[in-house]
Amino acid sequence: MIRALTIRFAIMGAGIVPLVILANVLSAPPALILGTYFVYMIGGALIIGNYCIEHEDEIPTRSQRRQHRRH
Repeated sequence: MIRALTIRFAIMGAGIVPLVILANVLSAPPALILGTYFVYMIGGALIIGNYCIEHEDEIPTRSQRRQHRRH
C-alpha cells in the first residue's frame, strides 16, 4: 500500500510541472492558474482518497505495526 501511495503522490507532484510550464507559455491570468491548480489538487485528493478507501484492509492498524516490530 505504501509503495502504491508513494507512486500516486509522485505522479501528482510530477504532474503539476506541465501545468506550470503551460501557464507560463500561455501567459494565463493568475485566477485561471489558481483555479486550475485547485481543480488538479482536488482531483488528486479524490483519486488518492478513493484508493485508500478501496484498499482499507491493507492499511495496518497500530496493534499490527507493534506486532510486526516485535518479530
